[in-house]
Amino acid sequence: MSKQYKSRPQTAAKQPINWSLIGGIIGLGVVTLIGLLLVTVMQPPTAATPTPALREGVNDLVTYCDTYPDRCLSYGPEDAAVDMVEISDYGCVFCKAFNETSGPILYSDYVETGQMRYIIFPFALRNETVSSAEAVLCAAEQGLDKALDFHHTLFALQETSAAHTLEGFTSVALQTGLDSAAIEACVEAETYRDTVNLNRQAANQVGIEATPSFSSTAVYSKAIFPWPIFNNKLTKS
Repeated sequence: MSKQYKSRPQTAAKQPINWSLIGGIIGLGVVTLIGLLLVTVMQPPTAATPTPALREGVNDLVTYCDTYPDRCLSYGPEDAAVDMVEISDYGCVFCKAFNETSGPILYSDYVETGQMRYIIFPFALRNETVSSAEAVLCAAEQGLDKALDFHHTLFALQETSAAHTLEGFTSVALQTGLDSAAIEACVEAETYRDTVNLNRQAANQVGIEATPSFSSTAVYSKAIFPWPIFNNKLTKS
């Protein structure tokens, strides 16, 4: 399975998943920005020149991450009722909004309670943000719990000169309790460059054209897809 973070043991009985609440949580960071998404996000991804090429066909990203666990970060129980993949670009303002508001709530209410397995898919919509996706995979070498903090905190660099730079990565590493020198060395060596480019190809095969996007065992949603409809499809699956 994907790189796996063990969720904390729970003493309370599992509650039915409230998909309406999930839709509201995620919608806070996504749906309210639909108009702007149409203007600024729906742009063709920058063409990648990956080495090596992804040879197999990809039908869904959950299966892809389970097949290649070193390419994704997985949180929560493997036997959760639902698997959800987050596809974000670290230069995307709407991904930032989601990760600073709705994402942590979704994680605490559904992943830590064992109802959902949440998978972070290190991805870059543009060539300029590839290094940030690499940095997240570098952070995962030091523990998935810290990598999750690194993932969330990395979005804060967006409007600074440190965005997508070694300076920025080392700063975030220090903020999240990681070995900053190890992060810097890992990114400089382009340790995960091929991995990120393979992920970009996989995302392209399943039709990712905008971020944030979400893929689950039940349905795939583009960033501008209305969450009420997405929720309805999930509850009927």
